[in-house]
Amino acid sequence: MNDSTADTPVSLHCPRGNDCPISAELSQLRDRVTELEQHAQTDPLTGLYNKRYFDSVLHRELERTQRTGMPTTLIMLDVDHFKRFNDTHGHVAGDHALKHLARTLRSNLRNLDIACRFGGEEFVVVLPSTPLLVAIQVAERLRQQLTNSTLVIDASAMKLTASFGVDTYTHEHRDNLLDFVERVDKQLYLAKSAGRNCVKHATNAPRSAHEVTPEERDALF
Repeated sequence: MNDSTADTPVSLHCPRGNDCPISAELSQLRDRVTELEQHAQTDPLTGLYNKRYFDSVLHRELERTQRTGMPTTLIMLDVDHFKRFNDTHGHVAGDHALKHLARTLRSNLRNLDIACRFGGEEFVVVLPSTPLLVAIQVAERLRQQLTNSTLVIDASAMKLTASFGVDTYTHEHRDNLLDFVERVDKQLYLAKSAGRNCVKHATNAPRSAHEVTPEERDALF
């Protein structure tokens, strides 16, 4: 069967035309399926994509890199001393902090970038068609925006910081998805070891045959 025809929605026709008694029910069922699909890939607290969606989208982008030669870069970040924050201010305040971080990510990324909650206080950002040097600048900007912003909870002003790890995947790489994530996680570990609230990144990534377009570069800054 041709893939294009398999992906085409089936159009149902009722002999009674617009007076079809099941048309409204079909429409409601389709809306419900769409809603369930969105819930299945979204983190309920932050509104960002969840780890399940991250795994699928990163797999897709790594395959795209192998096909096109365009690099895929990953940022991994972890809220600094989040357990201490929860112990001091409570878990409700901790939830507010995670939502604040999610808003910071959404307001400082391109439409094509994919921010996800990886688990707990850890987040990831997939940067399609983005070389390492540009992604490092993106991570640094995110770090500064978070550091300079103020989280207000019950009339109390608080500060939040995060540590960042960055690495890139090019068509010259042969590691799989888990290996790539582990590479980025190692950079995040180095950021924590260096005192936190900083960006650590790979320095010997293979050279990519492509760069981002001027339009994409302008969208980053």
